[in-house]
Amino acid sequence: MRALGVLAFAASVGALAPAAGSAATNAPGAPVVKEAHAPVLRLTVADDAGTVAVHHAATGRSLFTTTLPAAPSSLVALGDRRHVAAVMGAANLVQLLDSGSWTEPHDDHTHSHVTAPRSVGAALASTKPSHVVGVGDDVVVFGDGSGKAERYALSALAGGRVSPSAFTSAFPHHGVGVPFGDGLLVSAAPGASARPEAVVETDAAGSVVNRFEGCPGLHGETSGDGWAAFGCADGTLLLEGSPLVAKKLAYPAAAGALRVATWNRSASGRHLAGALGTAGLLVLDRRTGTQHLTRLEGTVHAVAVDDASGSALGLTRDGKLHRIRLATGAVTQSTQAIDPFTAPTGAPAPRLVASGGRIALTAPATRRALVFATDGLRQVSAVRTAGVPTQVALTGSLPTH
Repeated sequence: MRALGVLAFAASVGALAPAAGSAATNAPGAPVVKEAHAPVLRLTVADDAGTVAVHHAATGRSLFTTTLPAAPSSLVALGDRRHVAAVMGAANLVQLLDSGSWTEPHDDHTHSHVTAPRSVGAALASTKPSHVVGVGDDVVVFGDGSGKAERYALSALAGGRVSPSAFTSAFPHHGVGVPFGDGLLVSAAPGASARPEAVVETDAAGSVVNRFEGCPGLHGETSGDGWAAFGCADGTLLLEGSPLVAKKLAYPAAAGALRVATWNRSASGRHLAGALGTAGLLVLDRRTGTQHLTRLEGTVHAVAVDDASGSALGLTRDGKLHRIRLATGAVTQSTQAIDPFTAPTGAPAPRLVASGGRIALTAPATRRALVFATDGLRQVSAVRTAGVPTQVALTGSLPTH
């Protein structure tokens, strides 16, 4: 297994340093905001006891810790790449966290800022929340127990204001809602607790304006300006155009009965990448409609896409981390990141995310979360968790639209 030494690597991720003339303009009693010379990435880690901690990704230094009512079933970096949604399906709650680091585009340059991490407002109530989707200033929480998709404005939530619009599906199911223009794209199931097999489009008033069939076992989504993609048991459902037009792309024959359950997108939105288990890592080019399957030794457990480098990252169950060129599917580098592992149902398994030139990976067996540089796959920091790490998120990089 790779050495777990913590390496200072602040220069390449933007060491915290107030910029000249960047005196904070904070209201009395408000958290101090400082400008940084470059993005400062932060690592948020949750464990099986409900503890969530925010760390400086370059050094592993702990910045904030809180204990939630239940262990989060997921941590979701929202559209501003500053806030994180801690989803607690068992407690019927979603807690918003401010990681305290963000980067904003401004003409031909960017501005990065940091402040103290904190919990934001009261937790949002939802019946068995599962998937939370953040796009731009929109946050959609889907409750499996109610079939309700609730849409919030992130800027309002961050200011303590809660006033969602909502759309309730015909049947409760394990589903997802995606903000899309003034309306939503929401999964639809044929019966209570059945697997979703279609997507409905709603307008701003919550009325259904379109329905797209042909996505059995719908699970996993990603989206961008004017398009969305959903993972199906037999391929990928692409919705594009105005008005939306559906196109179904079957998986390559080599996939057999395997399917993609989680899609990840490149910053441009042209390429999507997902895991196909023993078959390999699948990359889909939305522009051309072509797909290529990269075979890796061992079973592909998780896939992420780094928005900064445009690379796909694949974690195989032999503990190896692989960097793949999206345009060609070529493996450019591999490294032994953690010990080999199995992933029995219900047991904590390694989680993988990537953003801003960094990769975060949990190692439940050793109670650690590790950060690697996408360039060279070298480890730059490690943090030890009190419990078994179950979820991880990276924030502070430029938002993807």
